[in-house]
Amino acid sequence: MLEVNRRKNLPQDSIPAQVSIIFLTTSSGTNDPHLIIKIYEEKDAESLIELWNICGLVVPWNDPEHDIKRKIDLHPYDLLLGWSRDGLLASVIV
Repeated sequence: MLEVNRRKNLPQDSIPAQVSIIFLTTSSGTNDPHLIIKIYEEKDAESLIELWNICGLVVPWNDPEHDIKRKIDLHPYDLLLGWSRDGLLASVIV
């Protein structure tokens, strides 16, 4: 069973006030999260495009960098990424 935990000890300047970073952990309450959900940052572009390629979401007529930029320019907090200790596992565009 997974539980949602919000960590409050994150540096305040690392995330906007209205945004939470969510950690999904086991019900045993270990400090080793299975999935960390966070807002996209520019440094995540290469990993995100690689994930989209693996999933078959990149097509010749759509530039993924342009898609990311357009989303971030319009709604900067609506591109969420799911990370594990192994790397990027998921992305969601709200």
